[in-house]
Amino acid sequence: MAFPTTIDSFTTKNSGETISESHVNDLQTSVVAIETKIGIDTSAVQSSLDYKVTHLPSQLQNWDMGSYAFRAQTLYLDKSTGTAPMTILSTTKVANLNVDALDGAHATTTPTAGEIAILDSNANFAASTLRTYDSGWFGVSPTNLYVKTHNLGTTALIARLYWASNTDGAFMQEVSNVFSGVSDSGSMIGSMSNNSFIIYVGSNLTGYIDGVGGYGNKNRGFLRAIALVVG
Repeated sequence: MAFPTTIDSFTTKNSGETISESHVNDLQTSVVAIETKIGIDTSAVQSSLDYKVTHLPSQLQNWDMGSYAFRAQTLYLDKSTGTAPMTILSTTKVANLNVDALDGAHATTTPTAGEIAILDSNANFAASTLRTYDSGWFGVSPTNLYVKTHNLGTTALIARLYWASNTDGAFMQEVSNVFSGVSDSGSMIGSMSNNSFIIYVGSNLTGYIDGVGGYGNKNRGFLRAIALVVG
């Protein structure tokens, strides 16, 4: 029954006043319409407010909203650690979801065991993410040794030795890590420990090939050791 849109006043009628014939049942019509909308106590009419309020789920039972959306400004889940507070069936990516950890691991630019390293804007690992050592260019003399302290805490390293004619890296080339068995020339990294290694220099610092078929040895210049932790 539709709620009437034109009705007489419900104020008390005085003796002698007339209720127009077309509105004689307005009061009853309004009562019935309100009852239909709101419902009587324990109403069985599912569209009535009484039925909807009566059948709201209690806090002691599961609540299935079906295909309806649930919206709120803040979602607080107070389940204690040890039980997942949410179960998600969909594998579709959630846009704009900002979380503190992924599978228990945090993102970091500092090398930390069990954490996730972040790539920089060029899709490279940030320098602070990698555990490296760089001796810088240092002058050397033939048949000498040089102790370098790397403090990387491991011998699981990729270590390389480079030669240049001066400290700006001019004519830089990689040095062979073995001595020549004939002339005892070349330089090498050896005696590795968790925190240091020794650079041994032979009678010549390194051999070279000049790119046009010439070759020989370098008996002066600068060396540079670079190491990267791999395990």
